[in-house]
Amino acid sequence: NGGGGGNGGGGGNGSRSSSYSSPPGGSVVAPPSIAVVESAAGVLSALARMQGGGVKRAIVAAGGLAPLVEQLGGASLATQRHAACALWGLSDGKEGVYDKQMVQLGAVPKLISLLELNHEETRGFAAACLACCCADIDAQEAILEAGGAEALFSLAFSPSPWLRAQAAEMLGLLGLPVPDQSDARYSPRAHSPRVQTAGRTSPTPPGGSTPPSQSSPPAEPSGSGG
Repeated sequence: NGGGGGNGGGGGNGSRSSSYSSPPGGSVVAPPSIAVVESAAGVLSALARMQGGGVKRAIVAAGGLAPLVEQLGGASLATQRHAACALWGLSDGKEGVYDKQMVQLGAVPKLISLLELNHEETRGFAAACLACCCADIDAQEAILEAGGAEALFSLAFSPSPWLRAQAAEMLGLLGLPVPDQSDARYSPRAHSPRVQTAGRTSPTPPGGSTPPSQSSPPAEPSGSGG
């Protein structure tokens, strides 16, 4: 009956099932637009920063980790920033810590890439998330394999005091030399660390509302529409 209904196209059951089949020509449903992805990432970034109510667990239970990790390499800077902020929220706090899962999903190399962007707010969220993940031994290895030592060393010379402090802390806990930022002759490129050593960290996440170019990264991301 199912075959006849499908071929004839007149049966109610056949018509209903065909509405869920592949579109004519084998085409697929178009992916969401960049603006839609930005908005969704912005909402998740706000939810992930909330404490209590099981919100973080709900995001993870709904399969939110993998898409957020993927959007660290999203099509827009805003999406990348929101994704980093959301993952930071999910990697820190009393209500569930999912840093190990993020590392397993490949977040570390993408976070390292965001550290190299010329955008302080995005770098701040990436550094906060990476510092939380750095407590995991697999993350430490991934940081070094992804060239994170050089990125963190360069970050130690950032104009932002908070970013410099985070970079110095992670370098130290990775067992790598911490540069003397006060010495103008100390070149990040010339003295980039190469040693690979494991360590642990327990970072103190930023809590203020001052932009990362000053003392700490923002407590909240920019609005999803802006």
